[in-house]
Amino acid sequence: MNNIKSSFFLPSQIVSGEIEDFGDIKEELIHLIYNYRNKYCKSEVISNRGGWQSSRTGLFHEMFSKQIEVIKNNLSKLIREYNFVVGLDIPSMWININPKYSYNNRHTHPGANISGVLWVKIPENSGDFVFEMPDSFDCFLISNTNYKHKQNNNLHSAWNVKPKEGSIILFPSYLPHYVEQNQSEEDRISISFNLILK
Repeated sequence: MNNIKSSFFLPSQIVSGEIEDFGDIKEELIHLIYNYRNKYCKSEVISNRGGWQSSRTGLFHEMFSKQIEVIKNNLSKLIREYNFVVGLDIPSMWININPKYSYNNRHTHPGANISGVLWVKIPENSGDFVFEMPDSFDCFLISNTNYKHKQNNNLHSAWNVKPKEGSIILFPSYLPHYVEQNQSEEDRISISFNLILK
């Protein structure tokens, strides 16, 4: 057999990075988040099972203005990795507070182009963030592929991300994902957002 080629098509680009000196804003941000939750007690219920989720515009409240600027500045640096030829808007940004045993179901973010998460407070054993292949992919093929070949070529039907405080991850909004159950005694806190191409 001549001219044998092996190619991998249709990748999903995931971009991540860490906010420099996140510790300088972390405690104040957590304090503001709890104050906001106490003021707006009613939780949105979308993918969250247990826990509390703010409205989709919760983070645009004036009390978060300083923190929003830090987040936006870091987002602009991460977004450059996609090399888009147009700009992005941030139509929605919300808070997630997950106490013990709460989690987020498998979901996507329809209507957005890029979605992301900033991990604010991540206790030990509070659960991984997990990507899964879209439904149109055949995971049976991957599950029956040689392990070394899978590792060498990033062939996975699911991929666990260990959250780290102060880290942001961006991903295509069509990519299914979920958050594992929080097994710690403390709240897991994150900020999620959607980005739309202008």
